[in-house]
Amino acid sequence: MRTRSCLASSILVIALTGTAVARAGEIPIDISGLVNAPWSYQLSNPSTFPTGNLNFGGIPFSIPIGPNNYWSGAQATDAGSGTATLTIPVGVAGVISAFTLLNTTCGQPGPRAYLFVTFNWGNGATATAPLVGDANVRDYNNDGCADTINNTTTTQVWTNGLGQRLDRQEYILPAASASQVLASVTITDTGHEYFSRAILSALTVSTCHAYVAAGTPCPAVRSSTIRARCCTRRM
Repeated sequence: MRTRSCLASSILVIALTGTAVARAGEIPIDISGLVNAPWSYQLSNPSTFPTGNLNFGGIPFSIPIGPNNYWSGAQATDAGSGTATLTIPVGVAGVISAFTLLNTTCGQPGPRAYLFVTFNWGNGATATAPLVGDANVRDYNNDGCADTINNTTTTQVWTNGLGQRLDRQEYILPAASASQVLASVTITDTGHEYFSRAILSALTVSTCHAYVAAGTPCPAVRSSTIRARCCTRRM
């Protein structure tokens, strides 16, 4: 088994789990039948990574317990080149926002995006959010490969004290689609071996108000297809 990132690192940090109580409208999506890799695949210190039903900053997530724990773009392409995609069935009406636990291996800085999250509604509408390295997605390992996030729409929610972390993205979805059923979410990974491959460990959708802090400019993820409504953080 090979452990691969860009560089090795070791820093002292503490695990960050939110104390806020999750609300009934926040629904973790079961991806246990879709994940294709255990934490031990290509990741440093795999035994320290979390699994099961968790709460990060008031948002509930469900990380598959095993044998596989996450969807790996590298595994999907057999550690080679080519685009990898994953479509996650959702089937929830009235979704206002969504959250992912999503990082990369050998992350790459922007301005170009190599990772995209597309929301697909039952009426055929779609909205795609590009995730840009050093902005709203970064390497799972603190090793000099795209280590920065904006700390607003993307925040760190877990770290093992050994240099590895998981980040949470928030996506505020178009108000026009709030009455529709969110049929699925598609992850598109356009990286290649040793170059910005996806690590997706959880997806949660919400019919509650989104968590963008008061005063934070909307939208949560800027793109030509996603338009946001400003909301107030409720802790």
